[in-house]
Amino acid sequence: MSALVLAAIVVVQMAFLAAVFLYLVGRRMAEARRVARRASERARLGARIQEALAGRLSPEAFARGLPRHRAPMVTAALQEASARGRDDAWERLTAAVHGSAWFERTLRHRAGSRWWWRRLVAARLLATVGDERDVRRAVGLLGDRHPGVRLAAVQLVKRLPHPDLLETFLDHAIEAPRVARQHYFDALAAVRGLLVPILIRRLERPGSAYELRAILTLAGQLASPELLDHLIAYAATPSPDARTQVARALGSYPDPRARDALLALLGDPVWEVRTQAAASLGAIHALEARDGLKRALSDQNWWVRLRAAIALRQLGATGLEVLREVRGGADRFADEMAGYMLGLTDEAVAGYAA
Repeated sequence: MSALVLAAIVVVQMAFLAAVFLYLVGRRMAEARRVARRASERARLGARIQEALAGRLSPEAFARGLPRHRAPMVTAALQEASARGRDDAWERLTAAVHGSAWFERTLRHRAGSRWWWRRLVAARLLATVGDERDVRRAVGLLGDRHPGVRLAAVQLVKRLPHPDLLETFLDHAIEAPRVARQHYFDALAAVRGLLVPILIRRLERPGSAYELRAILTLAGQLASPELLDHLIAYAATPSPDARTQVARALGSYPDPRARDALLALLGDPVWEVRTQAAASLGAIHALEARDGLKRALSDQNWWVRLRAAIALRQLGATGLEVLREVRGGADRFADEMAGYMLGLTDEAVAGYAA
């Protein structure tokens, strides 16, 4: 009896393993067919987009033929097409898509969905074909509770540079963690013409110290001449942190006024400010700053001396002449730093300055 029981168990186990094997094989085959079907659908959709852009298919006919339950695929295809360039044909196509029942149905079901991946599709779709009528939805997606949706919504500002959206976008950029803030700032740089007036208002009436720091950083990255006077005004602020940010930002402004402000900051009582001022003078190749940088080679702080020496190397022959002058002189600090800097290759100096 026991032998029969064991044989039955073996048979059942083998049948179970065979069933599992057949299930896995069938699932793999079904998945392969599904992938192939989706690839075929995507290829057909891409071809229809090209036909619409080439004028062989009307934009309205394209929009009417969009598959109802393929919003992620349609969005991805439109994003891919937009990356190749946006011209009048593209704008006509996006206008037709935006005015279609498919678009309204997709946004209604996804922009307010409880599932973050559906809201992600909505953010990407608006960033591709949205217009000013979608600002309210865009503002909501910018403040989404899921970080993936918020990061995808960053691209909205390039498609919808509306003042209300820019104000909200800037607030989110200021509040974002530093690791993500640059992603916001890169998007804002694409609409600097519309952003500058907003930044000027913020600089004239700054909020918290944290907000001021972020705005000063962004003003430096935009390097817009209209912001220079407002940056220089903060060079005398009581906050050492703000003065450091001003010194860093002025490194993007090769202007005599920026040079003079940096020379003044080179004598700041806080070593971090002096360090950044020296670095920025090198960044803007301020040849007239050679004497100030020469004095900075004797600074009590090693970082200030290092950045002053790097800045002098960035000045080319003028800076090299200064470094050779102080080499072997009575000032031990200047002599040591000049010797170190003269021994570096141009590649090493460029690595320091990066």
